[in-house]
Amino acid sequence: MGGGMAVNLASGGHEVTGVDKDPAALERMQAQGVGITDDAPAAVRAADVVFTSLTVRAYQAVHRELLLPNARAGQVFVDTSTLPVPEARRTALSLRERGVETLDAPVSGGAAAAGAGRLRIFVGGERAVFERMLPLFALIGPREKTVYGGPCGGGQILKVIQQTCERMLDCMRMEVLSFGHHSGVDWPAILAACGEDPAHPGPYGRLVEKIQAGDREYETVQSDLCCLNSEWPYYVEQCREEGFSMPMLEAMWAIVQRMEPVNKDGVHRPQASVWHALMSTKQPR
Repeated sequence: MGGGMAVNLASGGHEVTGVDKDPAALERMQAQGVGITDDAPAAVRAADVVFTSLTVRAYQAVHRELLLPNARAGQVFVDTSTLPVPEARRTALSLRERGVETLDAPVSGGAAAAGAGRLRIFVGGERAVFERMLPLFALIGPREKTVYGGPCGGGQILKVIQQTCERMLDCMRMEVLSFGHHSGVDWPAILAACGEDPAHPGPYGRLVEKIQAGDREYETVQSDLCCLNSEWPYYVEQCREEGFSMPMLEAMWAIVQRMEPVNKDGVHRPQASVWHALMSTKQPR
């Protein structure tokens, strides 16, 4: 997604320098009008605005070894990574001590939306900084899909809401389906009890289609049955940090983390299958 964002920022008339450890990623950006460099510290020092798009582990290392040592007062750092809220707040505080303004701005939509400039963007930080950055955000995602969530960490909180609002419903739906399947009821009867016509599948029927296709197209469908549980530890960490609970999520995470990962998400993090976790204790008749 970082590559797509860089290209759209450059296409919008901004001077953009791309940094990536993957030579192929640099070649793709350069071919689409983005300047590239292998001198990452110089690029950070020279930039007025620094965008980052990384996994948690990579962000921690990059923050410690690259961003913090080369930050200078007056810059704006916009992190589009998905991080645990406490991590986003800790790193923002360390940058602010250097006089750097920060926004946590995790994005959603995948590589295709990034390339098309159609990402959803969730932003936390000072409102005045958010408003200054709106012209840049407009190049990577529509204004109506750019949501401000308040002070630092607010973007990550909104991303959790966006990611869980449908996926937790799918976890509940799969638990309902597993009850019937464990008990030996066939799929048409289960779907009828859910109020759905198998010929015109709704949310339950679409999950059943994925479940039935699993043996034939395991790698392509399994991510839909994982409910992006690769990010659930971030959500649990936020609950513990703030002293509240998400009991449904925490209970499902306790089950899922005992399972072997069977799939990787869009940024190659391993995931277990929620459906397999629900079905692991008993085989259907």
